[in-house]
Amino acid sequence: MTMAAAHKFRKRLRDAQRWLRHNASSGTLRSKGIAPEQSLFDAFKSGTTADESLRRQIAVVESVVLRRSERLTEAHELDANEGRLLAVELPASMYDGVASSISDGFYDECDAPPWDTWITVAILGDTGYLLSWIPSDHFLQATAGVDANGGQCIRWVDVDEMTEAHVRKKLSS
Repeated sequence: MTMAAAHKFRKRLRDAQRWLRHNASSGTLRSKGIAPEQSLFDAFKSGTTADESLRRQIAVVESVVLRRSERLTEAHELDANEGRLLAVELPASMYDGVASSISDGFYDECDAPPWDTWITVAILGDTGYLLSWIPSDHFLQATAGVDANGGQCIRWVDVDEMTEAHVRKKLSS
């Protein structure tokens, strides 16, 4: 594992944790200030090939992560933030809205959790995984979507497992 890749992943994870901790009282995990310009579903549909669709989805995630990083200040101190890492296999999404309806809108139409939780897209082989940090107070909603997901594209993962995977992936930077 290279130091640079591990550092980049850990920084993004800490940024998400800091942002979520600071904005917990807002009642939403979809902050308008860092909202993507297009949904992951629209990015997927706009690609003419699977690779292009994935690149466009990565660009959407990267834009949110960058905006969040730019808006973090010293006031966004990190203290203990209980949570878990969630992976969504982007190409395997059913785009059927089942996870969204069963989780009371926690997930969107393409099985993505709220953008405030996004960390990065990890590439393993030819598959892109949206990695997100889910705060413990949203476990019930998130788990409802995991359990209801017919495509099996949403699952909990171990942070250390995905840190290793992050090194092997090609992130658009």
